Amino acid sequence: MTDRIIKLIQTIVVAYFVTAVLLLVLALIAFKTGMKETIVTTGIYCIYILSTAVSGFVIGRKIKSRRVLWGMAAGFAYYAVIFLVSLILNKGIAMDVTGILMAFALCVSGGFAGSFFS
Repeated sequence: MTDRIIKLIQTIVVAYFVTAVLLLVLALIAFKTGMKETIVTTGIYCIYILSTAVSGFVIGRKIKSRRVLWGMAAGFAYYAVIFLVSLILNKGIAMDVTGILMAFALCVSGGFAGSFFS
């Protein structure tokens, strides 16, 4: 079991690396083009989906049994870290409930989709 948890943590690290690269690209594009905030928010949601899909794919390749469950777990873990860091940095909840639930659903769904195709 601990081997699977280590693989989950490694997968989350990969997901955050993908997130960092994609956020840098989004920030550069937003800076150069002067995007509206709604478009940037949509871009961030797309990054959540892509990053968790990558993590779901990677963990599905590493853990052969119950791939979809582990992919969803990877999406959940990814979201949990984002949520906890946001709580700490903002000293409370900075989003409305709809945004919180939307991000949660996108992260878990992305992990599911990635693991489904692994």
